[in-house]
Amino acid sequence: MQIGGPMKGEASSTKFGNSRRVEDNGLGTNSWVFGGKRGRCTWGLLGPLVLLLCLLGRGWCGQVIEVRGKYEVVTRNPASGKSQSERPLCVGFVVTLYGDAWQIAATNVDDKTDWAILVYEGTNTFRLVPYAKHIAVPRPESNLVYAAISSSPIYVPSVFDFLSLYMPWLTYGLSPRNVRTNKGGVIELPRPWTIARNDPLAFGFRWDIKPSADGRFVSECKVIRDTSLDLDENDEFLRPELEYPLSLAHMAEYRMALGVRKEIPNGFVNALYRCTMWYETNSMLIPFGSELKLYSSRFPLEPVKVVKLVAESIIVRTGEVREILPTVDGPTLVYDYRYRKATKKRIFNYAEYTLEPGEGWKSDSDPVLLAQVEYYLKHGPKRILGIRERRALARWVLVMVGVAPIIFVACRQLVKKLRYTKQPVGNRECHENY
Repeated sequence: MQIGGPMKGEASSTKFGNSRRVEDNGLGTNSWVFGGKRGRCTWGLLGPLVLLLCLLGRGWCGQVIEVRGKYEVVTRNPASGKSQSERPLCVGFVVTLYGDAWQIAATNVDDKTDWAILVYEGTNTFRLVPYAKHIAVPRPESNLVYAAISSSPIYVPSVFDFLSLYMPWLTYGLSPRNVRTNKGGVIELPRPWTIARNDPLAFGFRWDIKPSADGRFVSECKVIRDTSLDLDENDEFLRPELEYPLSLAHMAEYRMALGVRKEIPNGFVNALYRCTMWYETNSMLIPFGSELKLYSSRFPLEPVKVVKLVAESIIVRTGEVREILPTVDGPTLVYDYRYRKATKKRIFNYAEYTLEPGEGWKSDSDPVLLAQVEYYLKHGPKRILGIRERRALARWVLVMVGVAPIIFVACRQLVKKLRYTKQPVGNRECHENY
């Protein structure tokens, strides 16, 4: 799987004279000159012009930023405060930023076959993982790749995230510019450390985000349980990010998860994130270090997972990326959530198809896939009714059961009356005499 693409239009490499690294130690801000081998920037004679375009535009015009580093994931026992494993998960990452687009490539340092790629090309998000490592149980030897596509910059996992890809996404991919608030001014995002596509527990949490000085990255963030974001069961299962359950067993699992979520107290802080270190150069701030702590509602005082990210190098180039999407080098099973569509009777969760090596990625308007969606919405299995719909149906049945005898008696009396009025006058007089 080829990552990224060749650069073009690179300028000569020189150091920024005013580059520096800014660290937030929780007590204040300390700054010092950032030099040496850890940070290189390519600028050249076009620097002032590019900087002017950045100030006039979105701040990233004509610049390619590449960040390399590692992050460690420590899972802890909240009761004892000790790590549950002798060695933390160590993941190496490469982030490429270009305008509003970005690419995150992560690899397990101890197992190079365990990798993941997360890409946002300005419109859609692509997540690629090896099928044998993340889905199949037991894990067979296979070169099959699993890919999930959605039309949003928000990371919504559809399979388990063994590499904690949400950490570099929080640091470099999540932008306050791309999040929207609801009618109450609250930001609600699916929690990316869950399998959000199949877990109602991922919802019902408020995100309090403090942006960086330039608004491009997240400086601090709290993820807080907010019961005002809960919906009734029918609407909970109709959330567009959630796969609608297609079986009674799946529906029962959703109801169980929903019940667990409703037991989480309002105001519980599930996650604390902050950027601990910034790389500052020519009025640009780029995260250099970050930390995430995840908490359980059962042990709200001690984190159950701590993730620390540190960049090792940051390179800034002038030019452009020819292709930020990875190429399809092997058979790739795709779950395409851009094709999700719902009617009152049926819900099409995603389009499923396989790409062969060398094929390009399909658009969100592929005629074959659109035909599959329309066929399913007309002839596919009907969706399972939610509690509200079942209650409405039950009320209708009860009304019909109660009204049916009354209607039957009234109809019978009406038939008798009609028969009586149709008889000849003489016959009616005879009946009246007797």
